[in-house]
Amino acid sequence: MLTDFLKGKRVAAAVSGGVDSVVLLDKLARARKELDIELMVINVEHGIRAESKADSLFVKELAAGYGVPFFCFEVDSPSFAKANKLSEETAARILRYRAFEKFDGCDVIALAHHMSDQAESILMHILRGSGTSGAAGMKAVSGRYVRPLLDTPKAEIDTYAAGRGLKFVVDKTNFENDKTRNFLRNVVFPELNKINAIGTFVKRIVFMIGMMAHNTASIFQFSIPNNLKNKVESKTYSFQGLETEGILDMVKAR
Repeated sequence: MLTDFLKGKRVAAAVSGGVDSVVLLDKLARARKELDIELMVINVEHGIRAESKADSLFVKELAAGYGVPFFCFEVDSPSFAKANKLSEETAARILRYRAFEKFDGCDVIALAHHMSDQAESILMHILRGSGTSGAAGMKAVSGRYVRPLLDTPKAEIDTYAAGRGLKFVVDKTNFENDKTRNFLRNVVFPELNKINAIGTFVKRIVFMIGMMAHNTASIFQFSIPNNLKNKVESKTYSFQGLETEGILDMVKAR
């Protein structure tokens, strides 16, 4: 787990209740004295699934079990998606990050993205014709967002959860393969992993491509004409007292 950027900080772990975020919380809770961090939990109830309120209650009880503060934001992703002609997944991502932006009770927000998420993101962006910045994937530190598990493969997370006997919830929408990321996760990578070494090799190569792309992107900078940039950033959405400024928010959580 990557921890150097956490020491001495107020850390809000973004916990959905799924295995990845539960493992993140458990690891942070066990390391809080060593890292000298003030730990808390932040959760966003997106209003998409019938079980989402129960999931938030599960996270609340989980936080209480670790003796850390719990903060929950409720948003209406379906209505926001319909009003702005977005997929519910995109709408949820926008609202989630706007809620995070409004939360000022911490220094950093820890997200549970891991190495396998990184591989999926990079491959997804490459398939969509992304340039070097998109192929770079996610950074371990991006502003006040941190990803301590970005160097950890998914298999290690599942093994850790089983070994610790951790309880978590399962989001059934993760198995709907009509979404690009789910298709890559549930169909493409398992096929690659049938030839064990090659499957692992592909994931690590994709991860390395992302690291190289970060370096390339830092050298080649692309500028957007001011008149075009103003048009792109001019649209504002509002919801439940929060503001979503600019369509660029849509890609903030890639």
